[in-house]
Amino acid sequence: MYIVLVSHVVRLKDVLERAGVQLNVVCTAHYGADGHLSGDPEKPPISRGITIANTMTDNVLIAFEMNGDALHPMNGVPLCLK
Repeated sequence: MYIVLVSHVVRLKDVLERAGVQLNVVCTAHYGADGHLSGDPEKPPISRGITIANTMTDNVLIAFEMNGDALHPMNGVPLCLK
C-alpha cells in the first residue's frame, strides 16, 4: 500500500473568497508550469477547470508539498489541486 501525505494545503474556497471572486463566475481555469502532454512547446498546457459551485466546498484543496517534499512535476507544479 502506498500512502501519500499532503503536508501543506489550503482550501481553494478560502483563496477565492479572499481574492473576491464574483458570484457570476462559472468556472476556474488552472495552468501549471508543465507543458502540453505532447511535448510540443507551441501548444498550451492543459487546463482542468472546476465549476465555481465545486470550488466553493471544503473538499477542493491546494497542495504545496507531498510527503514533506516539494511537489514533483508529475503531480503538478508549482501547486496541485486535489
